[in-house]
Amino acid sequence: MNDVGTQERVVVRLPQLDCEMKAPRRITPLELLERLPKPLGFRPAAVLLDGQLQHLTARLHVDGVLEYLSGETREGGRVYRRSLVVLLTVAARTLFPQGRLKVQHSFGKGLFCTVDLKRTLRKSDVEALQNEMRRLVAEDLPMERVVVPLAEALDKLRAQGSDSKISLLENSQREAIPLCRVRDVFELWHGPFFPRTSWIHDFNLRYHEPGFVLHYPYWMNPGVLPPENDQPKLFRVFQEYERWGHILGLETVGELNRRIIEGQGGEVVLIAEALHEKKIAEVAEQVRARFPQTRVVLIAGPSASGKTTFSRRLSVQLRVAGLSPQAISLDDYFVDRDHTPRDENGELDFEALHAIDVPLFNLHLLALLQGEEVEIPRFDFKTGSRRADGHRMRLGPQDLIVIEGIHGLNEGLTEQIPAAMKFRVYCSALTHLNLDRETSMSTTDTRLLRRLVRDRLFRGYSAEETLSRWPSVNRGEYRNIFPFQEDADLMFNSALVYEHAALAAYALPTLMTVRPGSPVYVEARRLVNLLGYFLAVPSERIPATSILREFIGGSSFHN
Repeated sequence: MNDVGTQERVVVRLPQLDCEMKAPRRITPLELLERLPKPLGFRPAAVLLDGQLQHLTARLHVDGVLEYLSGETREGGRVYRRSLVVLLTVAARTLFPQGRLKVQHSFGKGLFCTVDLKRTLRKSDVEALQNEMRRLVAEDLPMERVVVPLAEALDKLRAQGSDSKISLLENSQREAIPLCRVRDVFELWHGPFFPRTSWIHDFNLRYHEPGFVLHYPYWMNPGVLPPENDQPKLFRVFQEYERWGHILGLETVGELNRRIIEGQGGEVVLIAEALHEKKIAEVAEQVRARFPQTRVVLIAGPSASGKTTFSRRLSVQLRVAGLSPQAISLDDYFVDRDHTPRDENGELDFEALHAIDVPLFNLHLLALLQGEEVEIPRFDFKTGSRRADGHRMRLGPQDLIVIEGIHGLNEGLTEQIPAAMKFRVYCSALTHLNLDRETSMSTTDTRLLRRLVRDRLFRGYSAEETLSRWPSVNRGEYRNIFPFQEDADLMFNSALVYEHAALAAYALPTLMTVRPGSPVYVEARRLVNLLGYFLAVPSERIPATSILREFIGGSSFHN
């Protein structure tokens, strides 16, 4: 890309249209749409300029390659969600000037939100809020990007009572802060927004005590609102941690940073870890209460949920409760590689249920539960086949079986085992911490950061390799894990309120190795920007039994 200095035109290469064109210098990608030699065929959400993500109203100063991103891309979906939340914020400030909106957490394919009105939120309030949002869409207001000095940004946010945004910026080293302005409301710029409110068409607000759910289209199917899916068990876990964060004053990143500055970071670590230990002990007590009828504990969760360390810590607590847990690895029941099912692309699908020898697995479980001795196989990953030199197992009077794996909640895995004999646990990192009150953090990002660190430290994978694989990992989770999560007897939240502050020191160096031009550069920069808001928690403060040690090393559970 060459700087054209004082030249009045820039050369724009458009690979999607297989053409090159000259345009006036400082033209925006939005304005350029009207000059294209042929239509794009879709309304763009943002652009890539020489591989770097930009908003549609960015000024083009130099020659470059320009690619328009549709709403059917992951980044396009983020633009829609970001813009929709700003629309919600403006509507809430208009209707409830003394209220405090909070976008709390994911809720199926939507977001659960509350408004603190010093009274109970009513269904009529939610209907009025949706009507106000529709009115703002019809008004076709500009959603402007403005960049102001840090002090001025703080003044603007202070004037509108955005305390959580002020605390997020208190430790910023940036001289200038980008904001999104709609009317007289300012939001922090965490990435591109739509240029106008009229671009936001598809959404719905549904009253759900004590707040409401903001429904919007999934990025792979824009324009279509997904079916409502309440997931009551998952909702209760989220709400429990929201209350916990509120009581401790740890709801936003700014509040966490303030604790760290005040020298209370170590205390935050201890409190978070103590909460985990308390919850794991409660799981063990529930299992103990069902024993001896319940003899099989099944633990499932998505990638990097911490289920391996959870299962080890649960086993310790089960021993404290007077039981003797015996672990069985599903990996040892893989079918021989030449019998492994293949996915839609013809690749071996090791995450499919029938990559496991389900009949043999059930045969062995039934025999163990009937007091018989069985020989547990051992799978050789080098040869891709089971070996004959497994180990023999028989259950004693206080023994029970602990099984950890992605299919633990799928009834098809243990179809021959009576339901009363099974206790199923869903383990995932359900982050309750917000960047600010209106900006929730993705639970998926928490697991992705964990996996990035673990892959780099212990598997030799670069950030580029991990980020490239992640969409495929997600697809497997939506197929094999998430559909069964509400079937769990109990859910364990493995998220730690301080973990981003601890992971940053490990994740940032590997993310910074992803260079412009990489297909995952935009994703890497997004995660770098996210971690840039956190002050550091030194890893030496993290106990050896922590779930986080599964990803950064130093776990007391590793041989």
